[in-house]
Amino acid sequence: MKMTLGLILFSALTFADANHVPISPEAPEFKIEKGLLEDFYQSNIEEAHRQSNDRAGTVVEVTPSFSLLSVSTLQLSNNYFEVPYQAGGATSQIPMVGFSFGTSLARAYGFEVYSLLKAAYSYREALVEVRSRSRTKAVRDVMTLQWIPLTASLKLSYRIPRFSYIVPSLIGGAGAEWLSQEGKQDGINQGFWIPFHVWGAMLTFFDRRPEQWFGGVSLSYTTHKSFSSVQRIDLTAFEVGTSFVF
Repeated sequence: MKMTLGLILFSALTFADANHVPISPEAPEFKIEKGLLEDFYQSNIEEAHRQSNDRAGTVVEVTPSFSLLSVSTLQLSNNYFEVPYQAGGATSQIPMVGFSFGTSLARAYGFEVYSLLKAAYSYREALVEVRSRSRTKAVRDVMTLQWIPLTASLKLSYRIPRFSYIVPSLIGGAGAEWLSQEGKQDGINQGFWIPFHVWGAMLTFFDRRPEQWFGGVSLSYTTHKSFSSVQRIDLTAFEVGTSFVF
């Protein structure tokens, strides 16, 4: 009896082993494709993380700049005179130098928001037409104009994945500018505080942060318009600047 049970058990085990088909946990082709997909996904995650933390160590960004103002309207008025500086084209193109200071406020998914403070200066001397409020006939006078705009703005930048050589940005802000005019007519010398707003776009080239202190060369185009209806300023500015990170 024991021998018979042993033979039956041995036959059952032999049959089960002969009919057993091993199952591979993963086909080699699927394993390779999955690995490639995971590598691609991980590389993009790392790239986005690197870009979002690209300027984590930035304390202050300083950008000296040179601008060329293309003036459509620049008219200053007081109780005695009205001076349309844009008339005759004497002040249609005005150079200006400036410095801006910026810090990063927030960054995510390649986008970054900066706060910017900017101060600039321009000096211009030109022969312009001066209109007196008490006389109908205008006179021509050599006017000296000093111009100091102070601006607070926000800049929204986007770092294109795997292409860090060009960084596009949008800029918007407001401020106040001090203009001081001097001439030979009695009562024409005066200073003005004028509020204004600015909007524009910027391209930054060769930004090497955070590996280097060089923040790139930027080209920007902005519109500049006064809030005042009495002291009227309307212009566009083309600006080139070089950024340094400290």
